[in-house]
Amino acid sequence: MTEASVVICADTLDRWDDLNAAIASVRRQTCPAREIILVVNNDEALLERARREIEGVVVAPNTNVRGLCGGRTTGAGLASAPVVAFLDDDAIADERWLDELLMPYAHPRVLGVGGRLEPLRRKPRPWWFLC
Repeated sequence: MTEASVVICADTLDRWDDLNAAIASVRRQTCPAREIILVVNNDEALLERARREIEGVVVAPNTNVRGLCGGRTTGAGLASAPVVAFLDDDAIADERWLDELLMPYAHPRVLGVGGRLEPLRRKPRPWWFLC
Protein backbone atom coordinates (compact mmCIF):
# COMPACT_ATOMS: atom_id res chain seq x y z
CA MET A 1 0.00 0.00 0.00
CA THR A 2 1.11 3.53 -0.71
CA GLU A 3 2.45 5.55 2.22
CA ALA A 4 1.88 9.21 3.05
CA SER A 5 3.79 11.97 4.74
CA VAL A 6 1.48 14.34 6.60
CA VAL A 7 2.30 18.04 6.50
CA ILE A 8 0.80 20.42 9.05
CA CYS A 9 1.47 24.14 8.72
CA ALA A 10 1.18 26.47 11.69
CA ASP A 11 1.76 30.17 12.13
CA THR A 12 0.79 31.07 15.68
CA LEU A 13 1.49 29.88 19.19
CA ASP A 14 -2.08 30.93 20.03
CA ARG A 15 -3.35 27.60 18.62
CA TRP A 16 -0.85 25.41 20.48
CA ASP A 17 -3.54 23.12 21.91
CA ASP A 18 -5.26 22.78 18.53
CA LEU A 19 -1.93 21.97 16.90
CA ASN A 20 -1.21 19.23 19.42
CA ALA A 21 -4.70 17.79 18.90
CA ALA A 22 -4.11 17.74 15.13
CA ILE A 23 -0.80 15.92 15.58
CA ALA A 24 -2.39 13.45 18.02
CA SER A 25 -5.12 12.70 15.46
CA VAL A 26 -2.47 11.85 12.86
CA ARG A 27 -0.73 9.57 15.36
CA ARG A 28 -4.01 7.67 15.91
CA GLN A 29 -4.43 6.75 12.24
CA THR A 30 -5.27 3.14 11.41
CA CYS A 31 -2.80 3.53 8.55
CA PRO A 32 0.21 5.27 10.11
CA ALA A 33 1.89 8.16 8.35
CA ARG A 34 5.47 7.56 7.30
CA GLU A 35 6.25 10.88 8.97
CA ILE A 36 4.59 13.99 10.34
CA ILE A 37 6.10 17.27 9.22
CA LEU A 38 5.27 20.50 11.03
CA VAL A 39 6.15 23.62 9.08
CA VAL A 40 6.18 26.82 11.13
CA ASN A 41 5.51 30.06 9.32
CA ASN A 42 7.24 33.14 10.74
CA ASP A 43 6.88 32.47 14.50
CA GLU A 44 10.19 31.82 16.23
CA ALA A 45 8.55 31.14 19.61
CA LEU A 46 6.33 28.46 18.06
CA LEU A 47 9.26 26.97 16.16
CA GLU A 48 11.41 26.73 19.30
CA ARG A 49 8.60 25.33 21.47
CA ALA A 50 7.62 22.75 18.87
CA ARG A 51 11.22 21.58 18.48
CA ARG A 52 11.54 21.33 22.26
CA GLU A 53 8.20 19.72 23.13
CA ILE A 54 6.85 17.73 20.17
CA GLU A 55 8.66 14.43 19.81
CA GLY A 56 8.66 12.24 16.73
CA VAL A 57 7.72 15.07 14.37
CA VAL A 58 9.94 16.80 11.82
CA VAL A 59 9.75 20.49 12.77
CA ALA A 60 11.01 22.99 10.21
CA PRO A 61 10.67 26.68 9.42
CA ASN A 62 8.92 27.76 6.24
CA THR A 63 11.68 28.43 3.71
CA ASN A 64 9.38 29.60 0.90
CA VAL A 65 7.01 32.54 0.53
CA ARG A 66 5.22 33.40 3.72
CA GLY A 67 1.84 31.78 4.21
CA LEU A 68 0.11 28.46 3.70
CA CYS A 69 1.25 28.00 0.10
CA GLY A 70 4.90 28.46 1.01
CA GLY A 71 4.55 26.30 4.11
CA ARG A 72 2.99 23.47 2.14
CA THR A 73 5.71 23.76 -0.50
CA THR A 74 8.36 23.56 2.24
CA GLY A 75 6.66 20.52 3.78
CA ALA A 76 6.25 18.75 0.45
CA GLY A 77 9.95 19.28 -0.21
CA LEU A 78 10.82 17.59 3.09
CA ALA A 79 8.41 14.67 2.64
CA SER A 80 9.84 11.24 1.87
CA ALA A 81 6.62 9.35 1.11
CA PRO A 82 5.13 9.14 -2.39
CA VAL A 83 1.93 10.88 -1.22
CA VAL A 84 1.80 14.12 0.76
CA ALA A 85 -1.34 14.74 2.81
CA PHE A 86 -2.06 18.17 4.25
CA LEU A 87 -3.89 18.79 7.52
CA ASP A 88 -4.66 22.18 9.03
CA ASP A 89 -3.23 22.95 12.46
CA ASP A 90 -6.73 23.37 13.88
CA ALA A 91 -8.21 20.21 12.32
CA ILE A 92 -8.79 16.73 13.72
CA ALA A 93 -8.36 13.84 11.29
CA ASP A 94 -10.76 10.92 11.54
CA GLU A 95 -8.82 7.79 12.51
CA ARG A 96 -9.37 6.30 9.02
CA TRP A 97 -8.46 9.50 7.18
CA LEU A 98 -5.21 8.20 5.68
CA ASP A 99 -6.72 4.78 4.89
CA GLU A 100 -9.49 6.43 2.90
CA LEU A 101 -7.19 9.02 1.34
CA LEU A 102 -4.67 6.44 0.14
CA MET A 103 -7.11 3.84 -1.18
CA PRO A 104 -7.63 5.48 -4.62
CA TYR A 105 -3.86 5.48 -5.25
CA ALA A 106 -4.12 1.74 -5.94
CA HIS A 107 -5.28 2.82 -9.41
CA PRO A 108 -2.29 3.95 -11.51
CA ARG A 109 -4.16 6.87 -13.08
CA VAL A 110 -4.90 8.60 -9.77
CA LEU A 111 -2.73 11.67 -9.27
CA GLY A 112 -4.47 13.36 -6.35
CA VAL A 113 -7.27 12.90 -3.87
CA GLY A 114 -9.35 15.27 -1.76
CA GLY A 115 -11.81 14.76 1.02
CA ARG A 116 -14.77 16.10 2.89
CA LEU A 117 -14.41 18.63 5.68
CA GLU A 118 -16.73 18.76 8.64
CA PRO A 119 -16.26 21.90 10.74
CA LEU A 120 -15.84 21.49 14.47
CA ARG A 121 -18.06 24.33 15.55
CA ARG A 122 -17.32 25.85 18.91
CA LYS A 123 -20.17 28.29 18.43
CA PRO A 124 -23.47 27.99 16.57
CA ARG A 125 -23.22 28.50 12.83
CA PRO A 126 -23.74 32.17 11.87
CA TRP A 127 -27.14 32.87 10.33
CA TRP A 128 -25.51 34.12 7.13
CA PHE A 129 -23.42 30.94 6.60
CA LEU A 130 -25.32 28.88 4.03
CA CYS A 131 -23.33 25.61 4.07
